[in-house]
Amino acid sequence: MVLKHTSFDTLEDSVSVLRGTFLAGTSRELRWRRLNIERIHDMVKENEEKFYDALAKDMGKPRLEAFTGDINPVLEECVYYLDNLDRLVKDKKIKGRNGAAASGTTVVRKEALGLVLILGAWNFPVQLTLVPLIGAIAAGNTVIIKPSEIAPHTANLLADLFPTYVDSRMYRIVNGGVDAATALLAQRFDHIFYTGSTNVGKIVMQAAAKNVTPVTLELGGKSPAIVTQGVNLNTVVQRIAWGKFFNGGQACVAPDYVLLHESLVEPFTQAFKSTVTKWFGANPKLSGHFARMVSERHFDHVARLIAERESGDVVVGGDMDRETRYIAPTLITGVSPLESVLMGDEIFGPVLPVIAYRHLDEALAYISSKEAPLALYIFSKNKQAIERLTTTTQSGGVLINDTMVHQAEYALPFGGVGHSGMGKYHGDKSFETFSHERPIMQKNLRMEVFNSFRYPPYTSRKLSTLRMVLSTHPVVYYYKLRRAGFRFHISFAVLLLLFLRYRRSLM
Repeated sequence: MVLKHTSFDTLEDSVSVLRGTFLAGTSRELRWRRLNIERIHDMVKENEEKFYDALAKDMGKPRLEAFTGDINPVLEECVYYLDNLDRLVKDKKIKGRNGAAASGTTVVRKEALGLVLILGAWNFPVQLTLVPLIGAIAAGNTVIIKPSEIAPHTANLLADLFPTYVDSRMYRIVNGGVDAATALLAQRFDHIFYTGSTNVGKIVMQAAAKNVTPVTLELGGKSPAIVTQGVNLNTVVQRIAWGKFFNGGQACVAPDYVLLHESLVEPFTQAFKSTVTKWFGANPKLSGHFARMVSERHFDHVARLIAERESGDVVVGGDMDRETRYIAPTLITGVSPLESVLMGDEIFGPVLPVIAYRHLDEALAYISSKEAPLALYIFSKNKQAIERLTTTTQSGGVLINDTMVHQAEYALPFGGVGHSGMGKYHGDKSFETFSHERPIMQKNLRMEVFNSFRYPPYTSRKLSTLRMVLSTHPVVYYYKLRRAGFRFHISFAVLLLLFLRYRRSLM
């Protein structure tokens, strides 16, 4: 399908109109925020079947995966904000730490940033475009969204529906390819939110730096799944396979590879074969429950990784069909830790390499040698092993004994660290991301006599007075430093006193 491109002539006009709307204060009015969030909910709910059809045409996405991965997250985020917006916009009272706030009030007010650009992703094109949009609207911003051109059916549907449902004075959609994204990045925005690859994330950062624009980058990386001894392998295999093959393996939080104790490789392989057959049948190509690669370019990338790998054996799957963009659920065992093809870039497809380890230290060292991933998956019953893995590694998030579902829990902040991204969103965190925390202190004009100590001419008496009022006394500092010890001594003294009184009462 051909993407319907937005005319470049309208880009600067959109930026100008939306910035003017923000400066006029319209988008910051609570009633408009509520109304447009309601309208986004209506847009998705009333056109749910159209979205299912578009997602199926773009990448063969099964209806259940489209519902759980694209439709429902948007609907539920709308409901959450409609229910919590009044709480989120309230000023937060702050308890002052020194005498400067003694004669006044201090609050933190969350204010809109201004004009926001959201660059959506193709793998979950509804969720990853509209969920950040909802947070930006709730915070009071005006917004331009650019859906990914790689999912053209969904991008065209959004472009058709968007002006009908939301106020075009405040929110607009731009459709196009790399040239459209480049033209947008040349404009000045007050925040840029991007979901996609690390390489493109660097380009977004460079463009944003020219205008000192803050960015949120939701990237990816090679998220490992570590499996230790003593687990129920059938359960572990199902949970890893589900995370790997959901959306055809095209998810930023999909387990990219497995670090497996060497004694578990053979039973893991057998359980994996059984699971694939149970879920997708003897020929997964005929299954209606398995998505396709989104484009021939993405198909070629994953196919090349399999064909040019330096180590490992394909023990499950490996079948491909470029015409239908089909790559079978594939398991590759015997992969070397020194492998540079399979273990180089993020796979982003239904191919799961397995690296065997003898000691947990080997797995820890391997993870630490890589850039910090977006997710770390640990399958273990060993509390000490779990503690070691969580305290000696870095990742955007950690999920123990499952895959991917932490991303669906919007009460948790979601985002990466290092090469896997910067910034967080979902729920309250989205509101914070698209807001400026503005401190406001209000003083009264009385008791000016107390302020005379800060005015020139300065004297030793004024300095002594200010030191006494503003600085922590050494005795207090000593107490705070050894507070636990003091508490013990005081408790001991009280118990001793009670004991002596009790002894005296017996005499």
